[in-house]
Amino acid sequence: ATATAEAEAEAQGCDKQDLLPTPAVWDDFEVDFFINCADDTVSVTIAYPGFDDNWFGIVFADTMIGDALVYTTGADGANEAGLYPYSIAGRRLADIQLELDAAADNVWTKVGAEDVDGVFTVQYSAQLDDSPFS
Repeated sequence: ATATAEAEAEAQGCDKQDLLPTPAVWDDFEVDFFINCADDTVSVTIAYPGFDDNWFGIVFADTMIGDALVYTTGADGANEAGLYPYSIAGRRLADIQLELDAAADNVWTKVGAEDVDGVFTVQYSAQLDDSPFS
C-alpha cells in the first residue's frame, strides 16, 4: 500500500467527502446537520413536536456544558426570533452567554420555519468557519 492510499483510507470529515450528513434524535428533537465541504457551509434542521411558542436549545456536549444553539421566539424582546449561538460554561444562569456580537451580527441565516401537524421545524445555515463545527 502507498502512503497516499493509507492517508485516503484514514481520511475523515471533509478530507473524505464533500457532504457530511449527521442526523440525530434526542428525546423530542430530531436534528439534522449537513456540512457542505465544497462551499464551506453548515446547515441545521431542528424538528420539535413539543414546541409551544417557547425557546429551546441544543448543546454539543455530553455534559450540557459547551457550545449551544438556542432558538428563541423573540418574546422577551431581547432578540428577534431566530437561532443564536451560546456558550455554556457551567450550570448557573451567569454561565450561559450569548456569543459576542451574535445578537447584532447573527451568523445563522434562516432558511425556513414551519409548523406542520404540531411539529415545529426550523432550518438555518452558516459559514462553516463561523460555527462550532469548523
